[in-house]
Order: sequence, then structure tokens, then C-alpha cells
Amino acid sequence: MSDRFADQKIDFFEIQKQSAIDYLSKILPHFDPINFLEILSLTNPFSHTSTWYRPRSIEDVPDAKNPYANDTSVCVAYWPLSYTEKLTMEMERFFYQDGAPKFNFIGQDMKIMSVRKHSHIHVTMCIPFICDYTPDASFYKEKEIELCSSLIEKATIVTEGKFDISIDINTQDNNPFRYKPYLLATGTCLECGEEGVVGRGNKVDGLISSMRPHSMEAAFGKNPVYHTGRVYGYLTNKLARAIATQLNCECNVFAITQNGGTLIPPYAILVETSGQRERKALENIVEKILFSTDYVDALLFTDPIIPREVLARVE
Repeated sequence: MSDRFADQKIDFFEIQKQSAIDYLSKILPHFDPINFLEILSLTNPFSHTSTWYRPRSIEDVPDAKNPYANDTSVCVAYWPLSYTEKLTMEMERFFYQDGAPKFNFIGQDMKIMSVRKHSHIHVTMCIPFICDYTPDASFYKEKEIELCSSLIEKATIVTEGKFDISIDINTQDNNPFRYKPYLLATGTCLECGEEGVVGRGNKVDGLISSMRPHSMEAAFGKNPVYHTGRVYGYLTNKLARAIATQLNCECNVFAITQNGGTLIPPYAILVETSGQRERKALENIVEKILFSTDYVDALLFTDPIIPREVLARVE
């Protein structure tokens, strides 16, 4: 990280610290950053180029005016979502209202897997209970039953009654040889040493769909100006949605970049549609989005994951 720009000093540790506190406090309401959080900054401003992280002027930051691709990679997106994908997202969103947790006894580290077989969708959910708000085993089991009933009702609405839905919650509870209720103090498995990694299949749309094409790059925790995974994680999703919506088709978009090559446009863009579409119409959509989208502003100040109003239109 840069610790200065010209003569202006940048206290990046304080920025790191306050950002971590603000973010964790927002997404984990049971997490106490004062008592639970210790920040060790291993960041430094050193580079093989002396002015890379200590630019003397804007001329030492070529990516500010002409960003290039930082890596050779392929980023992939598709649209529309299937009923199974939409259902999976809405099963988690059930636990939130206006962006805030709906239940004080439920934590945020959820895992959800949905499997469709013909007209039946089965959902397996790991839902953490907060220790301080779970007085006993009876409360735990009663709430699981109540939640399961409400979730099935919600799932039927999401899938428009076109599928039979079944749901299992915290399946390790049912193991007679290793009964292990899903209980957490803070709402995240970080407290158990399970930190996860940013590249573990996580995609911009919030899904890990095993039967869909996948990107080679993680989209998160990266530079929003020229990191191919973050830039094209966002832009390919935007392209796929626009093409599918405007041309009434299913669409896959693949963006290929070369390290050191142009970022906008990339080395190549491949577009697959479920039916033949006019080439010029496709080119117009691609060019408009690539060359007119302020992706840096979108990545820094908005939520690039699929908005609720778009989900409502999924077929």
C-alpha cells in the first residue's frame, strides 16, 4: 500500500484498522471488535520500483489514466439465473430485512446447497445459532422446526409453486454418533479458526453453481482499477444480464485478458446465446457497456452483487 503521495503522508494502518472495524461491525452484529479483534498489519510500501507505492506525482501512476490488465485470465458470467440459483440466494436473504439481520438468535455464517432433480429441489442449510440467545436444546430444536416451515413457504413463493421443496437444517444434529449443534458466539466460524479464502469459488453473483461455467479469478480483495478478476467479475455479469434481457435469450460471457495488455477492451470477448442473435446488436451492447461503464465507481461505492429488483425478474 502507498504510505504517501508526493508530500502527503497516508496513514494506511489507521485506514485498514477502521475499515476492518466498520465492516465487521456491520456484517456481524454479535461481533465485538473491541474485545475480539486484534489487527496485525503486514502491509508495507516497498516494491521493485521505488516510486510504485510512493508516487511523486500522477505521472508515477500510469494506471490512473491508462489501466492495463494485471494478469492473464478468463472471467465468466451468465444470465438468467435458474430457479434453483434464485432459490438458494433467497434462502439466505430470508434472514435479513433492509440489509439487517432479522433474528437476534441467528448468526451470519450460513452455508446453503440446493440440488434439483426434475421437479424436486432439496435444500441443505447450515444456520448458526448465537449462544447467548439460545437458552437450551429445546429452544434450538423448536426454532429449527419453525424456520424450516417458514423457509419452505418462502421457497414455494420464489419458485412460483413449480417445484416440490424439501429443506434440511443443520444436518449434523441428526447424527447419533456425533451430535454437534451449530452454535457460535460471534456468528462467524472465524472464531473457530475457519477463515476461508477469497478464491474458493466465490463469485460476484454470490453463488457457487457447480454446473455453470466458472471464472479463473476471484473478484474480491483486489485492486478495483486494473485487477482483471475484480473488473471483469463485474463487467461480464453486467454484459450477460444486458444481453439476455435486451435480446431475450440465455447468455454466457467470457472475457480473456493478457498480462500487460489492454484492459478495456480485453484481449477477447466470447458471447454465447441460447439462440442465434444479430451480431451487430450483440456488438452494440458489448461496446456500450465496456466503454461507458464507470466500473471503478461501481466497485467502490455500490454493491455489485445481483440486486433484489433484478432477482424479482428472473424467469
